[in-house]
Amino acid sequence: MAKKPGGVMLMHPTKRNTLHTIENVAQPFTDGGYLCNACHIHHPYKTTHLWLDMHGACILSLPGLTEIRRAGDRTMKVFSHVADPPTLEIGQKSREEIDNENRRITVYKKIPTKAGITP
Repeated sequence: MAKKPGGVMLMHPTKRNTLHTIENVAQPFTDGGYLCNACHIHHPYKTTHLWLDMHGACILSLPGLTEIRRAGDRTMKVFSHVADPPTLEIGQKSREEIDNENRRITVYKKIPTKAGITP
């Protein structure tokens, strides 16, 4: 079996359990962009989506790190190197199921209660 390429664990200083997007304004789409299926936002530029966990962390490939740095992102800090990243289990759940689960986490944290307290 071929060795998997390594990556890095990145951490955002403040965001948790949410989707972090990074637009590369140097790479605009020539057709005006598209409405993204992952975040339901119109992207006029090439955009990287990073799902952040409860610690604000995610694992990204080294080429992916190069891409977000080229886009100008400096908010995501390298926390550690990951020699053996977990296998992506494509097909285990649909992208829609995964996106909806992550979106529920984001929406849940942003909806205030009647008392004005965010859960």
